[in-house]
Amino acid sequence: MTERALIRRELVRQTALLFFVFALLFALLGAGVYSMVSSNIYRNADENLQAIGMESDYITLDAAGSGSAIVDDVVVEEPDGAAPSDATAIDDLSLTLQQSIVDADPQFITLIRNEQGDLLETVGLYASYPSFLRHIPFDKNDLERVYQIAAGGHEYRGITYAANDEGETTYLQTLVNVDSEIAILDGFTRTLIVYLAAAVVVAAGASYLLSRRTLKPIVANMRAQTEFVQNASHELRTPLAVIQTTGELLLDSPNSRIVDRFEDVNAITSETKRLARLVDDLMELSLGDAGRSSLDASAVNLDALVREACAAYEDFATLQDKRLEVETGSRETIEADADKLRQLLGIVLDNALKYTAPGDEITVRTRASGPKQCVVEVADTGCGIDPEDRAHVFERFYRVDKARSRETGGYGLGLSLAQHIVEAHGGSIALEPNEPRGTVVVVTLPANASKRVDSL
Repeated sequence: MTERALIRRELVRQTALLFFVFALLFALLGAGVYSMVSSNIYRNADENLQAIGMESDYITLDAAGSGSAIVDDVVVEEPDGAAPSDATAIDDLSLTLQQSIVDADPQFITLIRNEQGDLLETVGLYASYPSFLRHIPFDKNDLERVYQIAAGGHEYRGITYAANDEGETTYLQTLVNVDSEIAILDGFTRTLIVYLAAAVVVAAGASYLLSRRTLKPIVANMRAQTEFVQNASHELRTPLAVIQTTGELLLDSPNSRIVDRFEDVNAITSETKRLARLVDDLMELSLGDAGRSSLDASAVNLDALVREACAAYEDFATLQDKRLEVETGSRETIEADADKLRQLLGIVLDNALKYTAPGDEITVRTRASGPKQCVVEVADTGCGIDPEDRAHVFERFYRVDKARSRETGGYGLGLSLAQHIVEAHGGSIALEPNEPRGTVVVVTLPANASKRVDSL
C-alpha cells in the first residue's frame, strides 16, 4: 500500500471515528433536552392532577341524592338520550364539587365509575357528555398514577382514585386536555430535529478538519521516517559499494601481496571505519528516539574536559595552518556523561575546522551563566551559515554546503547527534553569527544535569 493510500485510509478512519463520537454526543444531548422539555411541559397538569388526591373534600357521595351533578348552586341536568351504564346508581347519585378545584383548572373532567368500571356520571365545566367519553380507556388497577390516553382525537393526562361509600367502591377518573401542550411539543420536536440535522452536517465537516489536523504531525513523522530510511540507505550504500568494488579487484589478483595492493586495502579499511561510524551514529539516534540508552553520569570538571578534548585537535589545526585557542572560565563541576560530552565537542570542533580557512582561528570558551548553568562556546571565523540554513542544520542528513562530498562534508548527522546529546543532559544548543564573520556554537548545560535527564 502506498503512502498516499495509507494516509487516505487513516483519514477516513479518523473522520468516521470523530463523526461517530460527535453524532453520539449530539444524540444524547438531543434526547436529554427532549426528555427535559417533555417532562416539564406536562408538569403543571400533572401537579394539579396529583393535588386532587390530597383534597379530602373534593368529592363526596350522597346515596340519597337526586341524580344530578351540582357545582355549588349550579345544577347541570343529564342531557337527553344519555344512556346510563348503571341506572340505579345514577338515579341515587349526588355529587358536590369544591369550587376551589374548579377555579384551579376548569378544564378538569371527572368520570365517575362503578366497581365494574362502567361510566356513571361526568363532572366538570367542560363536560358536555360527548359520546367518546364513554369509550375512554379505564384500568381500575392503575390508581394514583398520572397517565396519558387518547380519545375522540384528543390527548388527555389523567389520574384515577378509588372512593369508598357505604361499602361500595367508586372510581374517580380525572382528565385534563393536553392538546395544546402536545402541539407545542411537536413544534419543539421538529425544531430539534432540524437543529440536530444541521449539527450532524457541521460534525461531519468538523470531523474531517480535525482529522486532517490530527494527522498532520503523523504524516510529517511518516515522511521524516521515510526520508531518514532513504538517506540512511544511500549513505550506507556508498561505503558498501567501495568495499565491494575494491574487494572484487583484490579477488582478481589472488597472488598479489598486500604491499602491492596497499591502496586498495587502505580504501577498504577506511570505508569500513566510515561505515562503522555511520552505523554507530544511526544506532545512537535511534536508541535515543526510543528512549532506550542511558547516561553514565558522574562528576565532571567542565574546564578540564574541554581542555582535554581540544588538546586532541590542536595538532590537526596546526597541520591545516589554523589556530585553536582555549579560554576556560566556568570553574564548574557538573554531573554528566564525560564520553558523551567529548563526542559532542568532537563533532563541534570537527565542523569548525572544516569551515575555517587556513590562517584563521577557532576559539573555545567556557563560562558560568548564573548559579545553575554553564556555557561552552566554539567560535570559528569561517564562511558562516545563512539564516535559512541555520533553521535546518540540526535536521538529520542536512548539509549546509550541498556541493561538499561525503569525505569533506560528512553525512549530515553530526549536529543532529550533538543536539541529541545536549538535550539529553537537559541543556540546549544554538548557532549564532560570529561578528564580523563565522559561526558560534553555544552549548548551555545545567550545573546538575544528572538530576534533570535520566536517559539519552
